[in-house]
Amino acid sequence: MKLALLSLLVAACRAQTAATQSASDSAMQALRAEVRQLRLALERSTLVAPKIQMALHRMQLQHESVARLSRELAQVRRLGARFTEEQARFSAKLGDLSERLNAVGRTLESPPLK
Repeated sequence: MKLALLSLLVAACRAQTAATQSASDSAMQALRAEVRQLRLALERSTLVAPKIQMALHRMQLQHESVARLSRELAQVRRLGARFTEEQARFSAKLGDLSERLNAVGRTLESPPLK
């Protein structure tokens, strides 16, 4: 009877040890899987970081180009407005000169006074 009780106790201990070992093995497998996933995520992030930096640099260069072109456009618009004003002034002067020339021509064509 003592032998049967001892055998039963040893069997229970082995079952408990096997169950504990099985739980420990599954926990280790879960940890290994998580470590693999973390490693892959880290590798992906180290590959993506330079691409993001290059994209940000390109965007900054484009922003600078747009700012420069905006300044140039504003300058061209100011020059265009100035040229339009100059053209209006020259047209007015041309009209005045044309009238004066016509007046001089009429004076020359009129018969002399006696």
